[in-house]
Amino acid sequence: MRFGATMNSGEEGPAGRDGDSVVGPPVPVIFGMSAAALVILVTCYSLVTVSNAGPVRGDLVRDFVLPAVFLALGASLMTAAMWSRIVVRGDELVVVNMYVEHVVPRGAVASVDGTNGVIISLRDGQEIEPTMDARSVWQMLVRHRRYARVAGAVERWAEEGRPSSEPARPVVTRRSAAVLPGVPACLVVCVAYGALLWLLTPAVYPWVTA
Repeated sequence: MRFGATMNSGEEGPAGRDGDSVVGPPVPVIFGMSAAALVILVTCYSLVTVSNAGPVRGDLVRDFVLPAVFLALGASLMTAAMWSRIVVRGDELVVVNMYVEHVVPRGAVASVDGTNGVIISLRDGQEIEPTMDARSVWQMLVRHRRYARVAGAVERWAEEGRPSSEPARPVVTRRSAAVLPGVPACLVVCVAYGALLWLLTPAVYPWVTA
């Protein structure tokens, strides 16, 4: 499996563009928990920074910008989890696992198992396990039809137009959109939010400490 730190000009872009077909959307529970964790992170950051700064504006960098960097790391992790999915893009299957995505040509898929999670077996003997549809002890006890549906959709896609010969193109592993532009975007947004909070500290401090 080849890893490319950057995408060549001839490669497709990150999953999520117009024309993509999402066959394995984010699990609602995981998506909801990640979104809730993100809200809690932002709330805690807001309350702690404003209360520590006091009724007057504190030091912008020390009290707001530096903590915003840590907030951005948490926000990046949560958004990467919410972005994980399985996408069909023409003759390629894109498995987005947080900060990494696997681009699988149609002919490289040997079989798909949805008994416990979703396991995509490749013709070269490797297996790809989507983060959003991973195996679990709970799934062994209580079967969920979601995994069978996702596995069935991937298998039907793989069977359509499967080439008779071995695929010439290898499976490619590369960074996902959660890395670029995801990480810089989270950093910019969180630092900008911190600067805004610094400006509004005199107004919001009484409400925070009430």
